[in-house]
Amino acid sequence: MEEEEEKKRQEEVQRRREEARKQRDEELRKQREEERRQKELQERRRKEDEERQKALEAKKAEDEKKKKAEEAKRRRELNIKRRLEIERKRKEDEEKRLAEIEKKKQEELQKEREILERKRKEEEERLMREIQRKKKQDEERRKAEANAKAKEEAEIARKFEEARRKEETEKKRLDEIKREEVRTLRIERQRQRDQAERQRKLEAEKQKKEEEERQKRLQEEKAREDEIRRKADQLKKQREDERRKSLERTRQERIKEEQEEALFAKEKENQDRRQREDELRKQIEAERRKKISDQFAGSIQQSSNRQPDLDRSSLIPRTESPRSFPTSLTGLNLPGTELDASNQKRCYVNAHVVNGNVTCENHLPDAFGEYSVGSNEKCDLSCKSGYVSVFQKEALCQNGRLRPRLDCVRPDALLLLAGRSDTHGVLNTVELVTKRGVCRGAVPPLPAMRWRMIAESIDKEHVMACGGVNIFGDPKKHCWTLGFAEEPFWSESPNMLVARDAAAWALEGNFLIVLGGSLGKLNGYTDSVELHNVKSRQWVEGPRMSSSRYSHCAVGLGNGSIITTGGYGGLDQVERLDVDTGKWWRLPELNPVRAQHGCAIVDLDGEQGVLVVGGDSGGTRLKDVRFLSLERPESGWRKVADLNTARWGRPGVAMVGGRITVAAGWDGVRDLSTVEYYDEKRQRWRLTASRLQYERRWPASTPISLSLFPKCAQKRER
Repeated sequence: MEEEEEKKRQEEVQRRREEARKQRDEELRKQREEERRQKELQERRRKEDEERQKALEAKKAEDEKKKKAEEAKRRRELNIKRRLEIERKRKEDEEKRLAEIEKKKQEELQKEREILERKRKEEEERLMREIQRKKKQDEERRKAEANAKAKEEAEIARKFEEARRKEETEKKRLDEIKREEVRTLRIERQRQRDQAERQRKLEAEKQKKEEEERQKRLQEEKAREDEIRRKADQLKKQREDERRKSLERTRQERIKEEQEEALFAKEKENQDRRQREDELRKQIEAERRKKISDQFAGSIQQSSNRQPDLDRSSLIPRTESPRSFPTSLTGLNLPGTELDASNQKRCYVNAHVVNGNVTCENHLPDAFGEYSVGSNEKCDLSCKSGYVSVFQKEALCQNGRLRPRLDCVRPDALLLLAGRSDTHGVLNTVELVTKRGVCRGAVPPLPAMRWRMIAESIDKEHVMACGGVNIFGDPKKHCWTLGFAEEPFWSESPNMLVARDAAAWALEGNFLIVLGGSLGKLNGYTDSVELHNVKSRQWVEGPRMSSSRYSHCAVGLGNGSIITTGGYGGLDQVERLDVDTGKWWRLPELNPVRAQHGCAIVDLDGEQGVLVVGGDSGGTRLKDVRFLSLERPESGWRKVADLNTARWGRPGVAMVGGRITVAAGWDGVRDLSTVEYYDEKRQRWRLTASRLQYERRWPASTPISLSLFPKCAQKRER
C-alpha cells in the first residue's frame, strides 16, 4: 500500500514538473514571439524612416537644383547687362573720337548703333523665351516627381501588406521549430556552464600565481626596507661619530690656537722685559761712569792703580739676572706645526669642520681626519646645504698658520628676487627678509624684468640669478651675479646652455645644478640638467632626470647629492641624485601631491630634513606643510602645522634667524606680500608685522648672510 502511494506521489510530482516545464516553454515561446514582433516592427519603422528620409533628401536636392538654376539665370542676366553697358560706353567713346576726326562718319555710326540696338532687343527676347521654356520644364518635372512619389507610397502600402502575410507564415513556421529551439537552448546552457567552470579554474590559477608573485614582491620589498633601515642606522651612527670627532677636532684646534696665542703673548712679554732690562743696564752704566768721572777727575791714573777693576755685572740689581730671549717665534715648534723641507712650518687642518668639509689639494686626510699641508698650499671649504662660509671658501697655509679661518654658519636673511605682481606686472626689484622685518632698498634691481627664474648664493659674497621669462612670456638663459664691494652691484655671467623657466635648482659643492623646467608655451617642458662650475664659471650638461617636469623644487644635502620634489610631470615623485655617479634614487612619495611649492633644508625638532611648503595639488591651493627627516627617511613625510594662508607660485622658504620663514606666493586670487614664520614651541605659524614692499609670486629666493648688509643690520639693531 505504501509503495503504491509512493508511486502515485512520484507520478504526481513528475506530472507537476512536466506541467511546469511546459509552462516555462510556453512563456519562453511567447517571449521569443514578442521579441520577434518588436524587431519586425522596429525594422518596418526603420524602413519607413529611411524612405521618408530619401524623399526629404530628393526634395532638398530638387530645391538646391532650382536655386542653382535661378542663380545661373540671374548671373546670365547680369553678365548680359554688364556686356551691354561696357559695349555702350565703348561705343560712346568711339563716337566722340570719330566725331572730332570726321563728321561724315556720324551717320554710319548712327546706323551701326541702330543695328546693335535691334540685335540687343532680339537677344533679350530670345533670352526671355529661353527662361519661359525652362520654367515650363521645371513645372513639368515637379508634376512628374509628385506622380512618382504617389506611386512609391502605393508601392510601400503593397509591401506592407506582403510583410503582414509573411509574418503570419513565419509565425506558423516558428511554431513548428520551437521544440528544436528549446533543445538547442538546453545544449547552449550546458556549454556555457562548462565554459564558466573552465574560466573559473583558469582565474583561480591566475589568482594563485598573482598571490605568489605578490608575496615574492613583498618579501623583496621587506628585504630592501631592512637593508635601507640597516644602512640608515649605519649612516646615522657614522654621522654621529663624525660629528663627535669633528667637535673634538674643533675643540683641539681651539686649544692649539689658544696655546699659540699664549706663547705669542709670552714671547712678546719677554721681549718687552728684556728691552726694559737693557734700558736699565744702560742707565746704571751711565750713572756709574758719571759718578767716577766726577770723583776722580784729577787723578784717573792714580785711582785706577788703587782700585780693582769694577765688575759691571755687579752693578745689575740682584733681583734681575741677565737672560736671553728669542726675538721671534720662528724658532719655536708649536703644537700643531712642524718644519717642512723649506724650513717653514706645516699646517694641520681638520677635514671635518662644523656643518662642512675641507679638502686640500694633492693631500689625503690621515686616520684622525686631518690634512698635513705645507706652506703656501691651499685648502677649500664646502659647506652643507643651508650654510655659507664665514670668510672665504679658500685658505692658504702660511708658515704654520691657515688664513683665513674656514667655518660654516647658517645664513640669517632671505633674498627675494624679481617675480610677478598683480599691481606692477613683471618685476626686477629685490627685497631682503630678516628676522626683525623686511629691509628695502638694500640691493639694486636686476638688469632685466624676470619671473620664474632661479637664484642661489654660490658663496658668502656672490649670488647668481639665471633664466626665467620676460614680460612677453619668452624663456631666457641670461645670468647675472650679485657682488659686494662698497655697495652691492650686478654683473653679467656666462649664460645657461638652454633657455628655461620654472626650473628647480640647488647648490652642491662647487656646482650650481639646474634641473628640468619649461621651454616655452609651444615647446613643453624638459628633463635636461646642466651644472655650473663655480670656480671655472662654465656650464656643462648633467645626467637627465627620470622624467620631464617643471614647477618642481630641489635642495642640496652637502654630501654630494640633491633631492627633487614634486612638479608637473611628477607630482608625487621624490628623488635623490648622486652627483658623482649621475644615478637617481626614489624616496617616499609626496602626499598630497604638489607643484609650484617652496622647499628648503631646515632644522625641526632637533632633526635636519627637507621641508615642502604649500603648492598646487591638482587645482587645490595648499596650506599643507610636510617634513622628511634625513636621519630617518624611511619614516616618510611628517605633517607640520598648516600655514595661515595658502601659498603656491613658488614661495620663498629658508631658515632666517633660527626660524623657518616663508614669504611671498599666490593664494589663487591675489599675489601675497605677507611673511610668516614657524613657532616651534606652540607648533603654529605666525604672521610678521612687516610686509614686502611689492606683492609677488614666483620670486627667485636664496638664503644669505645679513653681515653683507651693514645698513640693514644697524637699522634692525636700533
